[in-house]
Amino acid sequence: MREVHSVDRINGSHIAVSAVLEMIKDGGCYPIRGSGHSMRPFLDENDILMVTALDGKKIRVGDILLYERDNGKYVFHRVYKKDRDGTYSFVGDNQYRAEKGIRQDQLRAYVTRVVRKDREIDCEKLSIRIPMVIYMWYRVKIPFISYRIRLLREKFKNARRS
Repeated sequence: MREVHSVDRINGSHIAVSAVLEMIKDGGCYPIRGSGHSMRPFLDENDILMVTALDGKKIRVGDILLYERDNGKYVFHRVYKKDRDGTYSFVGDNQYRAEKGIRQDQLRAYVTRVVRKDREIDCEKLSIRIPMVIYMWYRVKIPFISYRIRLLREKFKNARRS
């Protein structure tokens, strides 16, 4: 495992993010300490995310990317799907609703590895990607399906009462 000497926490600061993007633009990898709860259970509060530039990387469902929201806030979330209009939908592993309409020009970097304690997790390994994509898909779809079933039950009950 590669030793991590310097770790920054991205807190949405344009200065911090632009400095990181400058450091990785020539193919480097930069460690950033994760914060927040939206990516649990895969990412914990103090995990170290190894980020690198996109540089023509084919973006796939399940990739963890750093993107900039329209309000200027930077977020690490997982690609949920590529929409027909060419934008992307993202979702945190601990969220039920996808954030839609993220444009290509908002994408900044991607996570190649996660360092947790003494363990390094390769985000490109199929044994990591496949379970997380399945988990993410169900995390978003199950509440929607449950909601639809509940609506149908209520509609059916009301029809029987009439």
